[in-house]
Amino acid sequence: MKGKNVQEDLKLTISDSVDFLKFKEIYQKLKKNYDVSKILNELEKREIVIPISIFNEVLTPLQTISKYLVENIGLSYSDIARKLNRNRRIIWQAYKLAAEKYVSKFEIIDYTNNVSLSVFSDRSKNISFCLISYLKENLELRYRDIAKLLKRDERTIWTIYNRRKKK
Repeated sequence: MKGKNVQEDLKLTISDSVDFLKFKEIYQKLKKNYDVSKILNELEKREIVIPISIFNEVLTPLQTISKYLVENIGLSYSDIARKLNRNRRIIWQAYKLAAEKYVSKFEIIDYTNNVSLSVFSDRSKNISFCLISYLKENLELRYRDIAKLLKRDERTIWTIYNRRKKK
């Protein structure tokens, strides 16, 4: 019985939240004009983006991405591995190390700069290079700006980018 009360309390908390009420209002409007299954399919299709503000000097980019996708987005190791075109065990290990080094959940400070998860799916390139090359080539940022965003040394950014470019 005690578990049921906790579930009921959780339902009340969610259904009484301002965000839920806003969502419910928007959902009702959409439901009038569209098929419910199409709405749900569109919600599920959304592309996952990684906010650049979560990168820090403590975790590697793979650890950061793994931790964010597990804790903030709620994906499983298998789903992350599939989306990143990596081995599930590598994702599990990256998450485990990240959780030890950085205990708290990521707080997203800035939503303006995001990177699509698909940027990291090329298995022939490492995660760091994918991130740096995207910022350099697509957003046309300088090494100094990339270093500031990723909280890394500018020379490290230059080295990762140029070593990989030579290959």
